[in-house]
Amino acid sequence: MAPFLEEVDGKFKGFIPDLMDAIADKAFFDYTLYLSPDGRYGTVLDGNVTGMIGEVYNKKADFAAADLTITEARENYITFTEPFMINQLAALVRREDVEGLNTMEDLANVRETHPNHKPIALGTLRSGATNYFLSNSDDPLAKKIYEQIKMNNDSLTRTISEGIDRVDKQGGYAFIMESASAEHEIANNCKLTMLLDWRNLFPRKYAFALPKDSPYLEHFNNAIKQLKTEGKIDELRRKYWANNCSDTKKAADDKTETTN
Repeated sequence: MAPFLEEVDGKFKGFIPDLMDAIADKAFFDYTLYLSPDGRYGTVLDGNVTGMIGEVYNKKADFAAADLTITEARENYITFTEPFMINQLAALVRREDVEGLNTMEDLANVRETHPNHKPIALGTLRSGATNYFLSNSDDPLAKKIYEQIKMNNDSLTRTISEGIDRVDKQGGYAFIMESASAEHEIANNCKLTMLLDWRNLFPRKYAFALPKDSPYLEHFNNAIKQLKTEGKIDELRRKYWANNCSDTKKAADDKTETTN
């Protein structure tokens, strides 16, 4: 989904295609992108590796190019490149729903600290890395968020777009997602904002996925390192994360960054 990738008139546009073009230029190769048949990033269901991770693991694709979060579970099946972006967990919410709340911890504790506050249901993507992290983390805040997610049968969404739409159109709902995507939403919809964990205990690294025996891994890594050094990745970030809501810019600045 935007700003990472979207299909426009039969062509792929966005941060990922631009980054792939830059990598291909550095590493001197040609490539063709296609969408994962099941539309998923990738997890393990009933012993089957799904999504983009599955396409790579089953050698149907030479690599997966997306905002793929590095996780230990995924590394059992594929190898990740040098990360090209770091962000963190965020709660995407309507501004009017979180008056007086400033952090994800405030949101998780709102029932105890603000008993008269409007109820806010928490949810996240059913099959994504965020749900996996929250369900397996020993961190008290992550555990509390996950317990509240489990309280609502319909809190998990099939797609990120579904979660964003629920926040925007229904209200009373906070969608737990990664800050890079949340930042793009609040930059283009001034009704929305995001709450962060200011401790930044949950850093999320984005990278591309390749087979464990891929001969292209070193080429990808060298190209990504060069592009970070040259400032190209920062340039692409400024291009695709332009903020159209000036009063939210300060809060969003520096919460998504490239890695060194």
